[in-house]
Amino acid sequence: MNWEAFGAIGEVVGAIGVILTLGFLALQIRQNTKGLVAETEMQMNFKLADWFSRIGSDSELMQTWMKTVEGGSPLSVKEESSFGWQFASIIFVTQGCFSQFRRGYISEEMMQSVLQNFYGALEAAPAKKAWDEKALNLNPDFYEYVDRMRAQKTWSPREQREGYKPRFSNE
Repeated sequence: MNWEAFGAIGEVVGAIGVILTLGFLALQIRQNTKGLVAETEMQMNFKLADWFSRIGSDSELMQTWMKTVEGGSPLSVKEESSFGWQFASIIFVTQGCFSQFRRGYISEEMMQSVLQNFYGALEAAPAKKAWDEKALNLNPDFYEYVDRMRAQKTWSPREQREGYKPRFSNE
C-alpha cells in the first residue's frame, strides 16, 4: 500500500470521527435543553406556589382576594389596594413566564397552566380595569398574547365555573 491510500483512509476515519462528535454534541445539547426547560418550569411553579402561599397564609388577604375575584360586596380602599398589589405580583410572574415561553425555556402546556391561574384573577373588576387601561408598564407582546388568548372562548374562567356561587357575594 502506498502513502496516498493511507492518507485517504485517514481522511475517511477523521470525517467519521467528526460526524460522531457532532452527533454526540447534538445529543448533549438536546439533553441540556430538556434539563433547562424542566428547571425553568420548576422555578415558575415555585413562584406561583409562593404567590398562592402568601394569599393562603393570611386570612384577611385571602378573604379580600376571594371577595374581589368573586365579585362580592364593594371593596374598601384597603381591600382594593391589597388586591391591586397582589394582582401586580401575579402579572409580573405571568409576564416572566411568558418571556421564558417565548425563549423556548418552558412548554406551551406550562404557559397555558399559568394563564389559567392568571385569568381567574383577571375576572375581577379592578383587575380587568387595570389590564384594559394598560395601567402597568408591561411588554406589549405580553399584552397582545394575553388578549389574544382571552378572546378565545375556551379560556373564559367564568364559563368554566358555571353554576358556581361566590362565597362572599350578597346573593
